[in-house]
Amino acid sequence: MKKPPKKPKQISYKYEIGYSQGRIVVDVVIGLFFIIVFGISSKWWMGNVWWLIIWIAIGTFILWGAIKRAKNQGPQIKISYAGIWTKKTGLLSWHRISLQIRQFTTYRSVSYSLVISNRVSGIELISFNTGDLDMNLVELRKIASEFSSTLA
Repeated sequence: MKKPPKKPKQISYKYEIGYSQGRIVVDVVIGLFFIIVFGISSKWWMGNVWWLIIWIAIGTFILWGAIKRAKNQGPQIKISYAGIWTKKTGLLSWHRISLQIRQFTTYRSVSYSLVISNRVSGIELISFNTGDLDMNLVELRKIASEFSSTLA
């Protein structure tokens, strides 16, 4: 009689982070606003086809990003004491990776990213814009410090 195959060990994840549904809705509204209001009105008011093309392209780009995030339902990141799991990388052990919050500054704006990088080489494996996630920056900082302190 054959033994049933062993199931992989189930990991209980302490945190599951997905894309923010509110941010997706806002991006859809902004994208449609660019396409309809700016795109169509620029053709009538300015009489220039190029402005129409530019505004529609910007609106389409914003709308495409929102639709892409909306199609990826469910958690994008799962965090446990065993490691961190993402849809793109699978489960990675804490001994192999580090979790950081990085700040990016441009002319007048500041944005933050949750970055997962290789602990040895420092190569960035994957990053997430914190504005796109359904957990705020303060909670993400607490999680990053909690799990980075477990290996120190």
